[in-house]
Amino acid sequence: MTMIARLARYGLVCASVALLATQSAANEEADRAIRQRKWEAYAADIVAKYPAQKAYFIHNKTPRDQGLADEVYSALRKSGKDAFLYDSFSAGDIAGIQEKDWRSVEQADVVFCGCTAPEAKAVRATVTKQGFTGQFVALSEPK
Repeated sequence: MTMIARLARYGLVCASVALLATQSAANEEADRAIRQRKWEAYAADIVAKYPAQKAYFIHNKTPRDQGLADEVYSALRKSGKDAFLYDSFSAGDIAGIQEKDWRSVEQADVVFCGCTAPEAKAVRATVTKQGFTGQFVALSEPK
């Protein structure tokens, strides 16, 4: 193969890679926009289904679960209400959840929890032990 043919072939490969990278970035942006719309609709549904006068938000500080809690919080604010309290814990720290003192949780009428299922179970048990008697909503990513 001549040097010119090799350079032409190399140029085609580079152009193909650049095109794929551009398409990939566009696809990621479209996926992000779709996910955002899903989260917004989910949050509006959650707020409509669980109207709260005193909402307590808890999340595990991960981008996905904190994002869900933030979306529901935003939807709650758009409905003219505000969160009573907003707290977090370290992801995966079940022992830390069981020791955590969520003050004033007994005053809330609903707890919105953005976390994994095992964490939600531990949070629910902990807040119930601390006097919470309202509705508990474990937030999950909409499909």
